[in-house]
Amino acid sequence: MNGEQQQETDAGSGVEEAEFNWDEYLEDTGALAAPHSSFKHVDTSLQNGFAPGMKLEVAVKPDPDTYWVATIITTCGQLLLLRYDGYGEDRKADFWCDIMTADLHPIGWCEQNKKALRVPEGIKDKISNQEEFLQQTLKGACSAPANLLEGLHRGKNPLDLIAPGSRLECQHMKGSLGAWIVSVIDNIGGRLKLRYEGLGDLDQYDLWMFYLDPFLHPVGWATQHGYILEPPLAFRHLKTEAEWEEILTTVKQEEEESLVPTDLFKDKPVVGI
Repeated sequence: MNGEQQQETDAGSGVEEAEFNWDEYLEDTGALAAPHSSFKHVDTSLQNGFAPGMKLEVAVKPDPDTYWVATIITTCGQLLLLRYDGYGEDRKADFWCDIMTADLHPIGWCEQNKKALRVPEGIKDKISNQEEFLQQTLKGACSAPANLLEGLHRGKNPLDLIAPGSRLECQHMKGSLGAWIVSVIDNIGGRLKLRYEGLGDLDQYDLWMFYLDPFLHPVGWATQHGYILEPPLAFRHLKTEAEWEEILTTVKQEEEESLVPTDLFKDKPVVGI
């Protein structure tokens, strides 16, 4: 039987590969599924930086020169479902906005840019005193992040800001008060392929870490927490002390170009020595 005949026989055999079924597997083995709460770090990595309840200032149609406060109801990628403050629980006027194209700003932007905050027509009869209402609705409010509404980071998933070439500090794993600079080689959904600074193309010591790993930190962390910036013992012998110092000096000079926003790490668990 030649190769083509074999392929035809296989294709016509009618035998289909069974799909794996988690429910059946758990029932057959008596095993328990890991709870959803064990994977909070994955939920965090999928967020776009905006959260329900955050407030922002949004242009009021049809007048592009006036704005009003709106609250985020839900998010979907770069889309935000918003409700103007004053509608209460009434969902009829909820509207979707694309972060990349809509006229959206953090709280306080109108005041800084001499733009008018004006009650939308649909709720004018509900708000008799605009200033009093604004004081009340903005009391203790959390503004949408300015860096995700304006500039180069607008509309980007926060994880996308950890781009190849970005630098972080990796705390030594074995109980010492040391850390060293690592460069991001690749970022796959928050899983980072990292290479220690000073190793050039040598990939022998590359490592994979989730961006919320407790041993991974933004640049500047070591100095702030009393750690020493020094390469791990495993490869420290590859260069002289003077060469390592020169590498560290070069990294500090290029720091601004490779910084990762520190607020990306706000949900990172803390590990003691």
